[in-house]
Amino acid sequence: MKINSQKSNNHTSRPINAGLLSKIMEDVNKQIILQKNLLEKYKPIIEKAIRPAIEAFNENKPTSHIIEPSIFANNSKMTVKNAELIAQIVTRNLKNERQNKKKTKIKIYHNSDLEFYRNPREKHKTEVSGNIQIAILKALTYEFTPCEQIQVEVDSVSTESVRKAIGVLNSKAKHQLHLKDNFIESNRGLGYRLNSKYKLIFS
Repeated sequence: MKINSQKSNNHTSRPINAGLLSKIMEDVNKQIILQKNLLEKYKPIIEKAIRPAIEAFNENKPTSHIIEPSIFANNSKMTVKNAELIAQIVTRNLKNERQNKKKTKIKIYHNSDLEFYRNPREKHKTEVSGNIQIAILKALTYEFTPCEQIQVEVDSVSTESVRKAIGVLNSKAKHQLHLKDNFIESNRGLGYRLNSKYKLIFS
């Protein structure tokens, strides 16, 4: 996917990932020797050029973005060599950020007060108090477990009760904890498991 300066113009009013942009600029500063105050001059040019790529990163879209050196060189007096190096730096940073994002698990808590939450707690909190729901949270792992086995482990009256309880847990996780993906994943024939994107902690 090619990113051009014309596309960038359509996004100039939207906020950008300041942390990622800062990392990129620090990397640029370390690897490119520029005249005094020239880096600050280039900063808005770089931000404008890479905005579509960072926005795609924030939306978990594919990372196959091509940051062309001409984007930087055509909008400034930047040398071709520096433009090529900046393009490489941007591409590398986006790739590293995506890899780090995949490794980081969102921590989900269930405490003795029956609160089910993630941080910041005051914004993402609900209650899980049903015996079956709590038992399911404690029984599930990151490997699929057949519904019939879960029924036995949590001492439920039926597999249908287990399915309904899991549905309630996923609904609470989505609407009160504001998780994008199901907290508990299902697979017909295999059963249920905790989503590996999340880490469940009992406290």
